[in-house]
Amino acid sequence: MLYKWLPVLKQLVKIMLMSTDKVTVSAAGNYYVYVGGGAQPNTALGLTVERNNVGVFGVYRTATNWNGVDTLGSGAVVYLNDGDRLKVSADPNTAGYSGNDLRHTSFFGFLVI
Repeated sequence: MLYKWLPVLKQLVKIMLMSTDKVTVSAAGNYYVYVGGGAQPNTALGLTVERNNVGVFGVYRTATNWNGVDTLGSGAVVYLNDGDRLKVSADPNTAGYSGNDLRHTSFFGFLVI
């Protein structure tokens, strides 16, 4: 069954690699979408995944202070249509963090088949 989705997956990868701040969906279906980010101790993190400039879900929390940087994330299964555009926006008061290794910030999605 996977073989029939390979052209779609290849197109999705191509779109995601060429994108700067938005991802355009090329096949309708259910997608698992995840967003996460790092936050300094006692600072707020607010990230929203938007579909066509409308918020779908996000991460909103203040980091703890017990061990330094906190990594906060959330994911959801979302039905997306062909041509939908996804992007991540940060709330104005977000104090995101990512070290030199860039391991504290992530955004990904995949088609659930």
